[in-house]
Amino acid sequence: MLSYLRLEEMASIPDNFIDDLIARVELDDLIGRYITLKKTGTRFMGVCPFHGDSNPSLSVTPDKGFLYCFGCQEGGDAITFVRKQENLDFVEAVQFIARLYGIPVPEAASDPHATRRRTLIDINDKSREFFIKVLKSKYGKPFIDYLKSRGFTKETVLAYRVGASFNSWDHLTKHLTKEGFKNQDMVDAGVAISGKDGKSIYDRFRGRLMIPILDTLERTLGFGGRAMGDDEPKYINSPESPIFQKSKVLFGLDLAKSACRDSGQLILMEGYTDVMQAWQAGVQNCCAVMGTALTPEHLPIIARFAGEVIMAFDGDEAGIRATTRSMMAFAGSDLNVKVLPLPSGSDPADIIRTEGAEKFRERAGDAIKGEAWLFRTYGEPVRNSSITDRIKAFEDVAPYLIAYSSHPIYDELQERAAIAFNLNLTALRTAMKNVAQGSRTIGRSEAGRTLEAVIKGGEEIEKVLFLSLIANPKHLPEVKEHIEPEDFDQPLHRRLARVFFQPGFALGTPEGLKRLREINEDEDLYSYVVRLILEHDEEALKGSEARYSEADLKFCLLHMIRRNYEAESKRIQSEIQGAMPDMQSGDTGRVNRAKELISKLGVARQELENDFREISYQLGGEKVSWEEEIHA
Repeated sequence: MLSYLRLEEMASIPDNFIDDLIARVELDDLIGRYITLKKTGTRFMGVCPFHGDSNPSLSVTPDKGFLYCFGCQEGGDAITFVRKQENLDFVEAVQFIARLYGIPVPEAASDPHATRRRTLIDINDKSREFFIKVLKSKYGKPFIDYLKSRGFTKETVLAYRVGASFNSWDHLTKHLTKEGFKNQDMVDAGVAISGKDGKSIYDRFRGRLMIPILDTLERTLGFGGRAMGDDEPKYINSPESPIFQKSKVLFGLDLAKSACRDSGQLILMEGYTDVMQAWQAGVQNCCAVMGTALTPEHLPIIARFAGEVIMAFDGDEAGIRATTRSMMAFAGSDLNVKVLPLPSGSDPADIIRTEGAEKFRERAGDAIKGEAWLFRTYGEPVRNSSITDRIKAFEDVAPYLIAYSSHPIYDELQERAAIAFNLNLTALRTAMKNVAQGSRTIGRSEAGRTLEAVIKGGEEIEKVLFLSLIANPKHLPEVKEHIEPEDFDQPLHRRLARVFFQPGFALGTPEGLKRLREINEDEDLYSYVVRLILEHDEEALKGSEARYSEADLKFCLLHMIRRNYEAESKRIQSEIQGAMPDMQSGDTGRVNRAKELISKLGVARQELENDFREISYQLGGEKVSWEEEIHA
């Protein structure tokens, strides 16, 4: 029954007790302590806490004792759930459940792995207690004064178990030695450093404000030590160890987890004191990263407690870089990620102190979508730069889009990015393909010139089509007969076409376009339409010499129709080529099916060609070649 368990996991607890524990625990009651479950027949359904979904995809079947998520395909029993939810190893999860339900755990052979972790955690727990005593002693007065100067209350200091370390070499190590701990264990736990002789040890943290880093079970995994005065470095963190990995820990989650579950939201900050100030002010769903940015390993931890993340990093260059790296870590996930931009030179604690908690909540409520922040931050500075510069800047964020290639929002993300970087979709997709293949063609002059020609040609054709329509509105029904919004390659042109091509739409005066709700509510589209109107008005002043005539309109329309025709022709030809191996297989059935498919494709291609010739003739296409360009 328990064949999925590792032998060393079973070694510390008898397997018959594990079977009995699983049988005694009501699975819906256990999971119901974490998420809301709704009974559906013989099972319960709830929102899965493991992948940041918003739909009830987690199925809990109490009579069979198992759970399964139809979204992320996670499954298992009570122990599996607790292990993942609380980030525990197997033995710890069994003990956690047993304590929760008041079931005594029988003793058995010890598990070396679990015993080792317990020893290191015990050392850090004892160190934490020691640091708290130091803070409460007469030696702790300068640290208390500092905390008061930063506005921290006694309640906050106690809640975060803040302490202080003696400015000496061996106060802590001597204390831990008396507690019975070995030198190497203190080094491995991260509170001591080995001496040059390889035998002696000394305290890692000396004369620092000590902020313990706890997991969600309130076990001490490590410390952050803040220097007093001008000492450098300002912060020293515990080193990586068997119990402390920065990529898997979030500071303050032990205190924030309830608020995160209640709100469904986690606010991510950079510094310990930012989180503490926020918690003290009543904004209690805040955590901090253990380095300069988030990592992919943090995502499952976050997803257990919240479906939405707001990044509130410092408003400086370092904060922007950290936000960017964190956005890349979120790429491809189902979490709803937002960014709260802060004024230059400020951090969350500054905002809370100067503006108050309510104002900070308002700012958090106005946080922008993560991808919007990413595209705006890197796209706006180059919007009016050369095509080469625009593509170069886009390539820096292209991996974010590539991560969503099989996601439903992929097309929407591409449109947003193309607008932000002022690129058409052909150029954007070419750049993504290059990045995905590990090469960036823009660096090579020939490739750059080719892509530049594609961009200029396609964008100019679509732009002139709209300008010619604004100048000749009576031809709108004719244009709608031949092309659709999705035929436009430039995202803003697609959006504008959706307005123009909607049923019953009548193209009025150019100035009237700005008053249309669909345009007025879309900031990017509104700005673009204003530019088109200004260009149209400027041309109209030229009288008989003005551009954007009916001939221009027909030329552009034919260009787009031909573009669609060639794309469809290539698709049909590709399908014919794909059927050729079956034609040559010698298998009668495969040959006959291939013949039938090729025949149908041939008919479709002929019909496509006939339709194109007819439309081309109507638009005067026999006089226009594909290679012609519109001259400025």
